[in-house]
Amino acid sequence: MDLATLERLIVAQFTARAGDWGLSAASLTVRHVLNWGGFVNLSFRIEDGSRRFHLKITADPDAQDALASWYRVHADLTARYHAPPVIDWVSIGDTGHRGLLFPHLEGATPTGWTRWLRQAIAPVLQSLHADRDLRDRARPGQEAGSCAAGYLDDFHRRFIGDLAFVSADPPAFVTAATLAWMREEADRLANVVARSPAFARPAGALIHGDLWPNNVLVAPNDTWYLLDWDDLRLGDPILDLAKLLDSGMADGEPASTEEVATLVGTEPDGLDRLAIYARAILLDWVIDPLADYLDADRVPRQASRVRTQKRQAHLAAASAYRARYG
Repeated sequence: MDLATLERLIVAQFTARAGDWGLSAASLTVRHVLNWGGFVNLSFRIEDGSRRFHLKITADPDAQDALASWYRVHADLTARYHAPPVIDWVSIGDTGHRGLLFPHLEGATPTGWTRWLRQAIAPVLQSLHADRDLRDRARPGQEAGSCAAGYLDDFHRRFIGDLAFVSADPPAFVTAATLAWMREEADRLANVVARSPAFARPAGALIHGDLWPNNVLVAPNDTWYLLDWDDLRLGDPILDLAKLLDSGMADGEPASTEEVATLVGTEPDGLDRLAIYARAILLDWVIDPLADYLDADRVPRQASRVRTQKRQAHLAAASAYRARYG
């Protein structure tokens, strides 16, 4: 379904239910908001001149399950872990699109991690990782796997899926040699993880799972929100910390050795896993933009802008990866 049609259907539904959310049906507008992190989920701004909302929906069944998991524990996440408040679960007619409705929050996403942000976010993550009650309610009955299994299901599965997609119709600036190099690096990391005793440890903490600067919103009064909790899952707490410490391809203040040691603390083999995650995160910056480049037609109004940005992101990350790891 094209975005223009979906926007019209959202307008119709929110007009019909305007009273449920305190909106004025006569002046209601809906506008698609570009999500730079990918196009499985779609975001829209809904407003009537006095009230504004943010709608995040998807037609993908797995992504809907992830949003439903967030919705199940959203009150706890908002009260204790700086998640944005959730107003409602919304289904858009018979389009198959479902998701979450939020109030619009004023603020800006940082261009990179600052020391202030890391010091604010780190204790919140550490509290989340230790929250057994929320873990049991967010993931009822789920058994903890190993850190290696978590890596393979997250990074490696995504690397292989994205590379298969890109290889079918590679952008003109991606050579066969570059594709082969990316596959070799993905396989190399998977093999290191599979052999590493550090990754044989259980990964049973509740983690955010998708921590990067674009998933933080800093309000004008220095209130901050941790966004996009749809990757909430059982996993390795070091993964969250690796993403928080990663300067990667974003601007920001690199963490000192002392800061890294303090955050990792006494987590067994934490520094060993941190080093592998750092490499995988940078490889993700190399590979993921190519999939988004090819997928840009899903946001046709922004396709040219997306492709320009994603090409630049891939080339910069590939250069940084080769300089750092050879």
